[in-house]
Amino acid sequence: MRNYFTYLLLFFALVAQCQNDSSVTQYYQINNDLEYGYNKPKFFDLATNIPKNYLDLGRGFKNKNNLAWIGVAIASTGVLIPTDQNLIGHVENISYSLNLDKRHTYQKIIGGMEYPTNISATFYHF
Repeated sequence: MRNYFTYLLLFFALVAQCQNDSSVTQYYQINNDLEYGYNKPKFFDLATNIPKNYLDLGRGFKNKNNLAWIGVAIASTGVLIPTDQNLIGHVENISYSLNLDKRHTYQKIIGGMEYPTNISATFYHF
């Protein structure tokens, strides 16, 4: 039930972004000399374009312009791995000194939605 609010928010965001124009191609005037046109997305384009999106992502890894950024991501991950347990220990010590509980407690309100009832659950929720 915790995800109920998230799903509801996602649904309303999708509905709010729906296009009401019935034409197949939409055009936007960028400036006096440039107009941009694109086909209106279909309902299932979100699901049918997933394979193409992953294919484009794979092509992006092979692009020479992206190699430096991929290297930075790998290097930063490599630097953080040895210090990870130490960072977790520090966070646990700070949480203990602030009297944050490891348990997250929630209560239900109207509609089955839950809200956090302690500080640690509030931090986790946000």
